[in-house]
Amino acid sequence: MTYKVFIDDNFHYGDETERYPHGTFETLDAAIAAAKAVVDDYLENATKQGITPDGLLESYLLFGEDPFIISTDDSESGVLFSARDYARLRCGQLEEQGRAHAIDHWSTNSPVNRPPWSLRRVHAVDSATLSGLADVLIDCVEGGASVSFMLPLTRERALAFWKIVADGVADGERALLVAEDERGVCGTVQLILAQPENQPHRADLSKMLVHRRARRHGVGSALMRGAQAMALECGKTLLVLDTASADAERLYEREGWVRVGAVPGFALLPDGRPCDTVFYYLVVRGADSNSTSK
Repeated sequence: MTYKVFIDDNFHYGDETERYPHGTFETLDAAIAAAKAVVDDYLENATKQGITPDGLLESYLLFGEDPFIISTDDSESGVLFSARDYARLRCGQLEEQGRAHAIDHWSTNSPVNRPPWSLRRVHAVDSATLSGLADVLIDCVEGGASVSFMLPLTRERALAFWKIVADGVADGERALLVAEDERGVCGTVQLILAQPENQPHRADLSKMLVHRRARRHGVGSALMRGAQAMALECGKTLLVLDTASADAERLYEREGWVRVGAVPGFALLPDGRPCDTVFYYLVVRGADSNSTSK
């Protein structure tokens, strides 16, 4: 007998098309540990300064991953694990223990073996970083991300794109942030700073990419928050982005971005299928609200 863990998406509650397999385990205890890790990972990444335990639970119920377990033995029925009950338990522990202790507990005792990674702003793109950025772009496109490129994406095309970005960084037209783990670049995001003269306060947030090896470890959230800090460093107080990814929508809304609306059939997925595109904006935290007046 084995146990299979599947993950539903609270952001698309009841939509089985958003369901995906997480893994197969020999024992129920191992399956439960894996399911708990998924919930713990969301709660840790969603914990921000000032959030209350009730607010954290509400965030999870709206945007978090909802793992569940199915036994391959038909005789073993019933609910083997409730992610929502576990999230309530963990948020209750947070309230009792205090945020600092709870976060430390999650980060040091989580069964997830997270790879180490760090962020840095790139002011000059060297050949190693260029190659790593190309790897990330190719991986994301091959994984189905709608980020302006179609399959097959050759390495030459990927490198040509990042050379254009590198020139923009050197000219002060773009600001580039990368995440790196022990294998090199594992994620990136950039700000397009060059805007029309009547929009000096605005930047486009573009190419928020995380390699599949580094996903669900907080890299995306860290990149988004790093981009906000980078925007303030560059004197930008209003950010705009668009996405065709449901996972990205959940991340952006969790980070406080405001959904403007969707344009049907705006772009194509890498395999040629049309997809809707959703637009978001964010008034950067710490910004003077008068800076974005018309």
